[in-house]
Amino acid sequence: MSYAANEERRQAQGVGMCERIMDAVIEQCENFSSRDNQFLIDSMNDKLDAAEFLTQEEKTSMKERNEELVLHSLVPAYRALAEALGKIEVKTEEGGLAALPGGQEYYEALLRQQTGIDDSVEEIRAYLEGKMEEYMRQMVELMLENPQLMEIETSEDVRYSSFQSVEETLDYLRERMQEDFPQVGELTYKVQQVPDSMKDNFSPAAYLSAKIDKQPSEPEVIYINGEYSQSLFPTIAHEGYPGHMYQNAYFSSLELPTVRYLLDVQGYTEGWAEYVEFNSWRYADVEDQAPAQLMALNTAITGCCLCLADIGLHYDGWTRDEFARFLRENLNPSLDDETIDAQYALNLETPGNYLTYFLNGLYLQDLRTETELALGDAFDLTAFHEAVLRTGPTSFAILRQQVENYVQQASGAAASQAA
Repeated sequence: MSYAANEERRQAQGVGMCERIMDAVIEQCENFSSRDNQFLIDSMNDKLDAAEFLTQEEKTSMKERNEELVLHSLVPAYRALAEALGKIEVKTEEGGLAALPGGQEYYEALLRQQTGIDDSVEEIRAYLEGKMEEYMRQMVELMLENPQLMEIETSEDVRYSSFQSVEETLDYLRERMQEDFPQVGELTYKVQQVPDSMKDNFSPAAYLSAKIDKQPSEPEVIYINGEYSQSLFPTIAHEGYPGHMYQNAYFSSLELPTVRYLLDVQGYTEGWAEYVEFNSWRYADVEDQAPAQLMALNTAITGCCLCLADIGLHYDGWTRDEFARFLRENLNPSLDDETIDAQYALNLETPGNYLTYFLNGLYLQDLRTETELALGDAFDLTAFHEAVLRTGPTSFAILRQQVENYVQQASGAAASQAA
């Protein structure tokens, strides 16, 4: 109950969870503790069965011990936590970090830590506003060139392929990406459904990061939340090929000192996957890719908007009504209160999270554009991707330096050939 005790201390100082977030956390605990968690038992049983260094007797004993811990310790702990949190008097006012002492400074430091980008909040805000205008302009131009795009109402109206499963989509992307990305050995993977106890608090899909000591025979794992839809094409690219699964496998294949695999800069990792997702429309298995490109631009605009809303909430101190007004003015004037409240809660719970994804993806896209302009005909997309992937998790400043090193080498090679 140390978590609940800590939250009680935070509430006494007025820096804990507001009532909206407290209710959401309690609901998550109740969801987990009230549903079937057999997957925690089955997955451990599978791992124990594969452990060749254990005797059958040891495996049986450990399976029994794990089941006991899940059913009589872990699940009851979540139930008890929900009850304990429900008894705490909430004294923290609802709002972003800006309302707390030192909140603005903390938010700025948090962004630097999460994104690996050293720019000030004001510089980031100006950048995002500029990118939002740029993508809106591109969207208008695309729709003028393709009037049929005006008929698209939802993402389900956009065709990416005729595939019927995640596996089909992954296998296609693995082959389709070959011309633009460095090679990595053929990966084995399995696609699993998100357990019922986690469905309500899980994204549409997710890659389960492999262990540092993962054996080549062990499959990579991708979770999917619900039924397959071909509209998941960009998400599957984000999580699988050439996104997280490929990114992780390629970096692991370099066999660098172990300490390199202990480092983690979320902005680098998620920035790569967002960059991949933004460009995935180019790989759509359809004759007319304009609808998929339109959706990519729409996603980029939405991402910029949510990042700006995050800054407004946590740096400028927006109220819920100011947050709602911004989203309606910049995304959709008909957004209902339920949708607004859900998004508001997400931003409250995870300050800086949207920037970790979208801002880093945008910076990486710009870095590619700058590299193309610098090298001209000497630009090689696979070599650019290799420079990014070989760098591994790091700050954006170091990543930029590594790409600049690639530019210098490529420029020198091109000059030598010309001579």
